[in-house]
Amino acid sequence: MKQHRNLYRIEKFIVFLCIFTFPLHGIITNYMRHNPALWNHFFRSGYHIFFYDLMSFAMIFAFGSFMGIVFHICNSARKSADLKNTEITHHTMLKQQEELKNLKSTILKKQYYIDHYLHIAEQLGNEQRYEEMSSLISSLSSHVKRNYPDTFCKNALLNTLLQEKKAIADRLEINCQFRILLPESFDCVFSDITITSLFSNLLDNAIEACELCNSEEKKPFISLTTNFKANVFMIHMQNSKNPEEIFTHQTNKTQNSALHGHGLSIIEEIVTQYHGTYKWVDEGACFSCHLMLQFSEECH
Repeated sequence: MKQHRNLYRIEKFIVFLCIFTFPLHGIITNYMRHNPALWNHFFRSGYHIFFYDLMSFAMIFAFGSFMGIVFHICNSARKSADLKNTEITHHTMLKQQEELKNLKSTILKKQYYIDHYLHIAEQLGNEQRYEEMSSLISSLSSHVKRNYPDTFCKNALLNTLLQEKKAIADRLEINCQFRILLPESFDCVFSDITITSLFSNLLDNAIEACELCNSEEKKPFISLTTNFKANVFMIHMQNSKNPEEIFTHQTNKTQNSALHGHGLSIIEEIVTQYHGTYKWVDEGACFSCHLMLQFSEECH
């Protein structure tokens, strides 16, 4: 890095030196033209050949150094953009790791609450206090139906994530439908961070796109479907979007949040890791994504 910095300084010095050499050449030439004796001596002695050769080499060095500076600037700009993208992606991953931590905490709290009251109900049964046991179980059943009305899949983490995203969509008056079918080996094939990153980014992008819809006639919607066939896990999602917002892969959301394009990059990276394919389709008032990931039916 230090060597490149010194080379850059040398190139700048050569360019500036040559820039000041050109006016000096004009001054010397103009001075000799006003002194015929000096002018004639200059051309008769043959010095002018070396003088013009020197100026030619100076121009070549100046042009080469200038191109080196341009290359250095472009290379620095590219590295700066790559570093910025890496930092934003890292920030996105940290955010999703925090979300994963919160989801796991929510699952444990729900599980502890239910296990705690089931244990109390079991004790009441052992003590033959059946009326109290029946009342407690009925109360617990009502609590579960009231607080956990939707069960989308057997995977606790994904189910909790879908519940959280649906709650957000309901508050924003977005019609949200999930039809989730998972392979038997889903839990051991896909890690917790993979599940969180994949589905969280998909649904966050869909919710953000629905928020940008300005149509009051039709309620925005999100439809997420998963299925599997042979050793391929398939994800299909459709969501409403503003027809005026053209999908450019980098963003379809307001500029005050810069994570959307990186969210798509994370999804694509996950799909690539599982030797799969992805497809984004802008259908005007609707946006579709099709993901296919390969998996092994055997747990390792």
